[in-house]
Formats: sequence, C-alpha cells, structure tokens
Amino acid sequence: MKNVTKWALVVLVFSLFFAAGLGAQTPSADYLYWEDNFSDTATDPDLWQNVGWFYYGPNDGLIGQEVRQVNDEAYILQGNYAGLVGAGLIETNGVAKLDTADEAATKELLVANNYSHPNQVIQCKLNIQKMKASSWFLIATRMEQTNPDESLPDSDPTEEAAYVLHLNPVTDLVQIAKYDDTPYNLLSTATFQDLATAQIDLELDVYYWIKFYLNEGDLKVKIWEGEATDEPDDWLLEATDSDPRVAGKYTMFAMMGVPPNTEDEKDIFRVDDITVSGFVPLTAVKAEDEVVPNEFALGNNYPNPFNPETTINFSLEKAEHVTLRVYNATGQLVRTLVNENMEAGQWKINFNGLDGYGRRLSSGVYFYQLQNATQQITKKMVLLK
Repeated sequence: MKNVTKWALVVLVFSLFFAAGLGAQTPSADYLYWEDNFSDTATDPDLWQNVGWFYYGPNDGLIGQEVRQVNDEAYILQGNYAGLVGAGLIETNGVAKLDTADEAATKELLVANNYSHPNQVIQCKLNIQKMKASSWFLIATRMEQTNPDESLPDSDPTEEAAYVLHLNPVTDLVQIAKYDDTPYNLLSTATFQDLATAQIDLELDVYYWIKFYLNEGDLKVKIWEGEATDEPDDWLLEATDSDPRVAGKYTMFAMMGVPPNTEDEKDIFRVDDITVSGFVPLTAVKAEDEVVPNEFALGNNYPNPFNPETTINFSLEKAEHVTLRVYNATGQLVRTLVNENMEAGQWKINFNGLDGYGRRLSSGVYFYQLQNATQQITKKMVLLK
C-alpha cells in the first residue's frame, strides 16, 4: 500500500463510488440556471440574499401577505389584493441577490436578465398547507420583465402572459395551461387556456415533489411523494402547444382565491429545494473524414493540466446514447457535457471549465466519464490556474 500514490487512491475511491451506483443520479437538464434551498433562514428571513425574490405589499395593493423563511423553507401566507382576489405569491428570474440597499447594482443585474431561460425544467418541494376548494395554486413561468425602467424591475403578474402548472389538492385537479397578457387574467382560472388536465389524489399539508418541464411547445409534469430520488419514470401529464410563446425568464409561485376576510380564511403554502435547469449543453463535433472506430473509447484531454479550456476526444463504434460528464474529486457531478444519441465515429468537445451554474471552476483534480448502456470509462484531468 505504501507504493500506491495519492492520485491512485483518489481514482480507486472514485471508481468504487461509481461501482456502487452512488453516482448514477443526474440532473433534470444539462445546465442549472439557479436554485434556492432556503437554508439561510437566520440571516435572510426576507428571501433576498440567496436568490432575489420579489413579493408584494400594501404599496402594491396587496394587504396582509406574509413572506418569510421558516425552518429552511419559504412560507407564504395569503393577503388581500385590492378586494379583488386573495393572493400570496413570490417571483424571481433567479437573480443572485435582491439588494434593496443597492438598487442601482441590482437593477443592472435584473435588466441583464440572464439567470434563467424560457426552455427549462422547474423542480421543487411543495406543501400546500391550507387551501379552500375555490382557490388555485400555480407555478407560472415564461413571464417577461414588465418595465426595465423601474428601480427594481420585475414581471407584473397582473399584466404578463405565462404558462402555468395549476394545482388544487382539495379538488384533486392538475392542469397545464396558459394565459395571455390581458390585464388580470391571472386572477381567474376561467381565462386559462387548458392544454392538459388530470385528476390525481392529492392531499393538503403533504410535501410533494413537483417537476414542470417546458421545451418549446412541449410541456410535461410529474408529482410524487418521498425523496427527490423517488422520481417516477413516467410523466403524469403531457401537453403540446402548437403555437408556443417562447419568451420570458421570470417564474412565480402563487396562491389565488376569494379575498380572505379574517386570518383564519387565508391560504398558506410552503416551497423548498427549487432548481431551475435548462438545455444548453456544449456541442460535440464529429470528425469528417474518418474510418469508423472499432471500439468505445475515451481519449486523454489536452492540454492537461488546462486553464481555462481543454478538449476531450471520444470514439463510438456504433450509434448509441452516450453521456459525458465531469465530476470533482469527491464524486460530485460538476457538469454534463453530452447526454444524447450519437452516430458512430470520432468525436471531440471543448470543455470551458464552467460548472453547471456557469461559474468558473476552482483549481483541482476533476474526472470526466464517458458512459453508454454497458460501459463506462473514467479519466483524470487537472485544472491549474
């Protein structure tokens, strides 16, 4: 054992990690735009520090809404919007920090609006703690920024169009729908254009995992109990919009209903572990003039060590579905480079040294792994700054 090098031990541990199947979990999509686990309750009770959330108060006509972090989750208590509707809502485009003490800097980030994408997979843990049969919960997305001239520009939920996942655990309704930008369409489900509807046995005050998939006009939903890893293979609900509106980067979680007259009449929901992922993998390039390789192989990346980019070559002896992923030294997934059906041939891809958040990786040892249905090959590379 004394003759085994440090890096050989790392490779051995890494190989055992995958042999045990612990590294098989993959993200919903190829690129993580933003996430919020609401784990900074003590330092950020107002949901402003990790991901900058917008919510509304008396100056916006919404009286009595409460939004706060409680037990490392977001807690939203319904308010009364101008006597028109009961409303509790939060929204964001994933901006890293909503700093009301530095509105100029925050505005610059918000106007840039590069923290999300219309094509996305939204996953979260949801508890609809209290809800009337006449109320409706929704996850609305593809909402556009309303007025970039505001000091803190956002998306006005009463004016912007959206695609929605609409839930009601009291009536067991699950719906994929959309509404246009006619003012106040959000405030009535009668204005929703139904794309797909199902009845599923849901309960109040139970934590469910929700996955809402939007890619062009393809929309899908999953709902399940338990852990995130208990995700079912099949989609609960699927829809196709022949005329999709692919615009807008704001996402909203909201409860609407009859205006509450007392505190006891207010609806409550909690949300946690939100991730918004997308579809922007790096592009693999196929060699033009070649002899079809006779093996499934992964080449040595070059340069190695690298900073900030490196090229990875691999060969496929037949057409098949393959993945190429990058992991850190502890076996955590850093980035999915390839996840698709590919033709036989010689391929190469340039890895730009960014993780799934678009952040520059730190110096260190990383592993890249090529995998098909029956084989996997893992090699080491070093990022040196």
